[in-house]
Amino acid sequence: MATQEEIRQAGGHRREDPEAERDLQRQREIFRERREELLARHPGMAIAVCGGDVFADRDSGKAVARADEAYPDRLIYLYMCATLT
Repeated sequence: MATQEEIRQAGGHRREDPEAERDLQRQREIFRERREELLARHPGMAIAVCGGDVFADRDSGKAVARADEAYPDRLIYLYMCATLT
């Protein structure tokens, strides 16, 4: 599976890695299955899903950093809430 560092070194574009793609798809499915619950629990926040865990913060960079710290070798699914001001 491509590590976050390999992705960074490749300019943010991961190389073809079917295992990583399946893992990312699973994280996306977890978000979709829990969407209503997660959006109600974390209104207006960025929600990162990685390793089956959820990391939410008003700052998307912090949510991703926490997910990356917990799972440094996995891709992260990120949902960003758009709010009107």
